[in-house]
Amino acid sequence: MAKRRLKLTNARNERAGHHKISSEVSYRAARLIAEEGILSVALALQKAARQMGVTERASLPTELDVQSALKIQQALFHADSQPQECNSLRRSAVEVMRWLDGYSPRLVGSVLDGSANRFSQIQLEMVLNDAKQFEMFLLNADVHFEIRDSRASPLHHEKLERTSTLYKLTIDGVAICITLFPHHPARFSRSVNGPMSARLAEVEALLF
Repeated sequence: MAKRRLKLTNARNERAGHHKISSEVSYRAARLIAEEGILSVALALQKAARQMGVTERASLPTELDVQSALKIQQALFHADSQPQECNSLRRSAVEVMRWLDGYSPRLVGSVLDGSANRFSQIQLEMVLNDAKQFEMFLLNADVHFEIRDSRASPLHHEKLERTSTLYKLTIDGVAICITLFPHHPARFSRSVNGPMSARLAEVEALLF
């Protein structure tokens, strides 16, 4: 009986130790995003774990843990600037979405969820079978763009479809990433906590 109690105590202590380390890694990753401009939660998490020498999977937080830590840190240390920075990016997103209205763009990522700061980029997703048509639209508007492998993009947390294409462009000094899908991805639906993506009218309603 005593040995069993000892094992249970050791297991509880081990879980508590993992939780403590996980929390510390979360807040380190959140600082990297808020203060050093790392755009990807996944990359910030990897760098934070490496800096702290954490290798055990059980001690690593999830990306949701990092996002929660980021919002807490922003509320504590950046409450005077971060909401305005995010709102400014939302206004820019509205202008770009109006320009792209014929393609029914949807806003995703940190600008939508409210955690964006001055380092963030506007992330849009669109559905179009003919990518060349969109590229001609950009060329006719004299907008320079780069095409990237969307699966390797640090801005996307989940694995994207092989057929998606990522476009990086800058308009009026604002960096924009547009992912083009040949059909609607599953995350266009709403989540329990709110929309995973938003149409133009929904983004306009977020402005202040």
